[in-house]
Amino acid sequence: MRRFAWQRVMVSAGISLMAVALTPFIFANTVFGQEDLQALAFGWPIPFVQQQSVLTPPADWFPQRLTMLNPWENPTDVLWGRFGLSVASVGIFLLLGFSLLSQFSCRVRRAGLIVALGFILLLAVSGYHILGIAGLWPGGGFWQARIEVPLMVSAVDHNGNGRPDALDIVQGARAEVERGTIYDSSYYPDYPPEGRGACTDVIWRALSWAGYDLKAMVNGDIHVHPGAYGETGENPDSNIDFRRVRNLQIFFLRHGQSLTTELLPGDVENLIQWQAGDIVVFGAPCEHIGVISDRRRADGVPFLIHNAGPRAAEADCLLRWPSPIIYHFRWP
Repeated sequence: MRRFAWQRVMVSAGISLMAVALTPFIFANTVFGQEDLQALAFGWPIPFVQQQSVLTPPADWFPQRLTMLNPWENPTDVLWGRFGLSVASVGIFLLLGFSLLSQFSCRVRRAGLIVALGFILLLAVSGYHILGIAGLWPGGGFWQARIEVPLMVSAVDHNGNGRPDALDIVQGARAEVERGTIYDSSYYPDYPPEGRGACTDVIWRALSWAGYDLKAMVNGDIHVHPGAYGETGENPDSNIDFRRVRNLQIFFLRHGQSLTTELLPGDVENLIQWQAGDIVVFGAPCEHIGVISDRRRADGVPFLIHNAGPRAAEADCLLRWPSPIIYHFRWP
């Protein structure tokens, strides 16, 4: 009798541990503003995961329902004390349930089978969702061989350093990540200080590693062709115009190579078109810009080097950004 009691305790503990661990990925919270994104809490019955989102969406994006975000991209803390209390409370509830079921011996096996099947289904659905958040699905990072996408970049070497411009651009963008550049979209005369900047500052700094002065090129194009830049052309400001997503979008449309915006995980023919050093623009509601990395997921989708706050990051967010990709450029 004592042996069966311990079995029920162990089964209850195991089920509650796994079930509680999955709750941050299942139960969504509603966020009503940017302040909520900086203080996200997930988990049930007691919230035990705290996150700070790197997203900086406009006001009209809210309200939104969110489950736990990718912990590799968003600062995440696990409160183990609360996690333990959650597991204990669910475990006690399950143990009471098993005790009640045991009083109906003729139905125990049937009830146990139903509980087991339900739990397996919960694991399958939740596991699929978790793999998606972690960037391991589609593409099956755990069980499918890594897809090899050949590196095919132009041999153009503008600064004559013996390395293609595309790889210089990647290196320059990654330097922002290594430097830990803090997100700052403030207005600065001339340039923002080193270690501070927005998504657009990743672009001009990356291109500078290949020997290009993006500020001079954008401001020169606005001066010669003001009509192409709308309101910016009517009231140009050389200190900020090269740091605006829409101005860069217009500049690269006019002078860069426009490529596909369709991104298909696992499709090598499509993925070959997404190469290191390419520049990607996201549309409304969360306008954004970043540089394609030379690193990829198992299914071939490349990472993005960008700065959406709190610091510059190299992350799996091409297919996870809350806005669609509207432009895909290559320079030069």
